[in-house]
Amino acid sequence: MIQRDNSSMFRRAQEWRRMLLVVSALVLVKPGLCFSQSEGGGTRLTLDESIRIALENNPGVETAERGRRAAQERIPQAKAQFGPDIDIIASHTLQGPTISFPTGLGTSTTIVPDSRNDYILQLSQTLYAGDSIPASRRAARLGAGVAADTLEDVRQDVVLRSKVAYFSVLRAEALRVVVAEALELAREHLRVANAHFDAGTVPKFDVLRSEVEVAQAEEFLVQADNAISLAGASFNSALGRPVDSPVALEAVDASGLRTPSLEESLDLAMQQRPELRVAEKSVTIAKESVTIEKAGRRPAVTLGAQYHRQTATGFSEDYFWNVALSLMLPVFDRGLAKSRVRESREIVAQNRSMGEQVRQAVALEVQQTLLNTREAVKRIETTKKSVAAAEESLRIADLRYQEGIGTQLEATDARVALTRARVSYTQALYDYHAAYAVWENAVGNALVSDSVVRIER
Repeated sequence: MIQRDNSSMFRRAQEWRRMLLVVSALVLVKPGLCFSQSEGGGTRLTLDESIRIALENNPGVETAERGRRAAQERIPQAKAQFGPDIDIIASHTLQGPTISFPTGLGTSTTIVPDSRNDYILQLSQTLYAGDSIPASRRAARLGAGVAADTLEDVRQDVVLRSKVAYFSVLRAEALRVVVAEALELAREHLRVANAHFDAGTVPKFDVLRSEVEVAQAEEFLVQADNAISLAGASFNSALGRPVDSPVALEAVDASGLRTPSLEESLDLAMQQRPELRVAEKSVTIAKESVTIEKAGRRPAVTLGAQYHRQTATGFSEDYFWNVALSLMLPVFDRGLAKSRVRESREIVAQNRSMGEQVRQAVALEVQQTLLNTREAVKRIETTKKSVAAAEESLRIADLRYQEGIGTQLEATDARVALTRARVSYTQALYDYHAAYAVWENAVGNALVSDSVVRIER
C-alpha cells in the first residue's frame, strides 16, 4: 500500500476548491456575461445583427437623431434671414360718425364713411446688417454638423456596449465549458479511484476525496448555469429586447489577432473621433458668435415698400404706395454690444481649451486601449503554451496514478493546473476581443488597414 501525506492532500483539495471558485466568480461577476444555446436549432444572432438591434431599440439613438433633425431645420431658418419678408394684410372697419360735405345740386361727398376696406401688400428687405447674416448661416450649418457628430458618438457608444456584451456572452460560454471539463476530469478520476479501491491498491480516502471534488465541481456548474440565465437577461436588456427573450449567439472568427500601431491608431482617432469634430466645430461656432455680436455695433440698411388699396373718400384715392430706404446707426447701448463681444471671445478661448483637453483624453484612451490589446495578445500566446503543458502534465499524472506509481496528490495538482491554464487562456482570448472593440471605439470605429500585424492563434 502506498503511503500518502493527508495534510498535503488536504491543501491540494483546498487549492482545487479555490480554482473552481475563481471560475465560478468569472462567470457570475463579469458584467454582461451570459451563455447562449440555440434551443431547438434556432437561428443564432451574429455580432452585426446584435448591433443592428441595439441601434434600432436604443432610446438614446432616437433622441440624438431627433436633435440632428432639429438642428438641420435651423439651416433654412438662418438662410431666410436674408430673404425678403412679403405680407398681405386685409381688413374691414366699421366706424362712425359718418362725415359728408354737400357739393351742390343735392349731392354730397363722404369724408368719413361708415365702413372701409383696406388691402395692403408690403415688402421688407434687409440690405446690410454687418456680417451677422452670413455668420448666422455658417453657424447653423456648423450646429447641424455638431448634432450629426453627437448622433455618431451615441451610435458608437451603443456599438461598443453591444460588442462588449456580445463578447461577454462568448466568454461566459467558454468559461462554462472549462467548468464542465473540470467536472468531467473529476468524474473520470473518481472512476479510476473506485477501480483502484476495488482492486485494493488505494485507500478509501482517495475515493472520498474524489467524490468531494466531483460534488464541488457539480455545485459550481449549477452556479454557472444560474449565472447564464441572469446574464442572458442582461444581454437582452443591452439590446433593448424583453429580458426573457431566448439568447443564442454565433461565435466570432478568432483566426487572427491584430495589434495596430500607435501611430496609425492616433491618426485614425484624430481624423474620425466625433468628439474631436464636435470640439473643433464648437470653436468655429463661437467665432461666428463673435462676428454676429460685432455686427450689432454696425449700421443696418433696410428697404421697405408698400402698396395700399382702400375705400376711396372725398380726400383720398382708393390706393397709395411708398418705398423707403432706412438706415439705423447704433449710437449708445450702455456698453451692451461690447460686453457681448468680449463674452463671445472668452467662449472661443474656453472651447479651444476644452478641445485640447478632448484631444489629450483621446490620445490617452488610444494608448491605453492599444496597450490592453497588446497585453491580451501576449497573454494568449503564453497561456496557450501553458494549456498544452498542463494537458501533458495531467496525461502523465493520470497515467502514473493508473499504473499505481503516482499519487492522488499529483493527479489533483495536475487537474488544478490545467483548469487554471484553461481559465487564463479563455480570459486572455476574450479580454483581447473586448480590448479590440474598445480600441475600435477609441479610433472612431475605423476599419483596420492592411498594415496591422497578424498573430495566428
